[in-house]
Amino acid sequence: MPKSTHRLSLMRLSIQKYIDELQSIDLNLNWYFEDKYYQDMINSQLSSILERLEWNLNKNSKHHIFQQIQNSLANIPNIAAKISFITEFLTEELKTHELKSVSHSERHDLINKIASELQSSMVTNDINIFLSGFGVVTENVDIVPSKRTYVQNLLKNTNSSAIVEIAHELNIISPNFGIISVESIQGLIKSHDLNSVSEDFNRALKNIENDPEQAIASSSSTLESICKAIIEFEGKNLPKKQTMSTLLSETVAIVNFSPENHSEGEIKRILGGIQNVILGIGALRSGFSSAHGHGIKKYKLSNRHVRLLVNSMVTFGMFLIETYIDIKQFKESI
Repeated sequence: MPKSTHRLSLMRLSIQKYIDELQSIDLNLNWYFEDKYYQDMINSQLSSILERLEWNLNKNSKHHIFQQIQNSLANIPNIAAKISFITEFLTEELKTHELKSVSHSERHDLINKIASELQSSMVTNDINIFLSGFGVVTENVDIVPSKRTYVQNLLKNTNSSAIVEIAHELNIISPNFGIISVESIQGLIKSHDLNSVSEDFNRALKNIENDPEQAIASSSSTLESICKAIIEFEGKNLPKKQTMSTLLSETVAIVNFSPENHSEGEIKRILGGIQNVILGIGALRSGFSSAHGHGIKKYKLSNRHVRLLVNSMVTFGMFLIETYIDIKQFKESI
């Protein structure tokens, strides 16, 4: 795959990652206006997303996009409206980016996948109805010799915008994490079942209210799986003692998060602080989650504490993946 296509694919992946993070913010307006700690947590979560989004867009020479977001946010006082605006803005940007970056080979591949999917799931009349909804001009037929060939012929002169929209509708291009990426990251996702990472984290977020113990256990286990996948993808052996501490130690070394590798005092403190927070959360799993049994005493965290723990795991897990992808992109570009 050409390097330019790598960069475009990674840009799509990055935009989608921020959309997923925004959609995972567990905003309750009643709590937001009544609980100062909860309000600070939500504000901090949104600020973190915006800071990383700004850095990412600047890195990809897209500063003007973030400037548009900032200018609009200045006129939006409501936190819910802000989150909704940024999500919708990035979704539109993602669509625009995809339409601009579909190469001839990607277009050909999408058409073939669409044709195969429709051949297996619809009769000819349903295919006509479905494609007509996207502005595709169909033929007035009920039976064709080959539905696959029929769809391919219909789509070969269809604009790329409609093809991408059809692919999205059929989940050929999925809005979930990592579907379109460089070949090496596709290998990581496929080999280690990381397509489920976003779903697992989202499941943990949804369980905060109904099953907080399970939410902590799920988010911790998923972060451990991310660490294992990155370690194995680098061709390294997993540590014999596969605790959060040992797995995290191996992973941060790969993505250069180890504080001792940095001379700047501020960076060392930040990296050390992040790791201590995650390790502390991992330790809490033993006493507060459903991952282990309990003795005579069973301690229970409040939902806002559980929300803080799970959101921290989600944010750090996705940050590990993004950092690893950036490292792979850099290595492949030199």
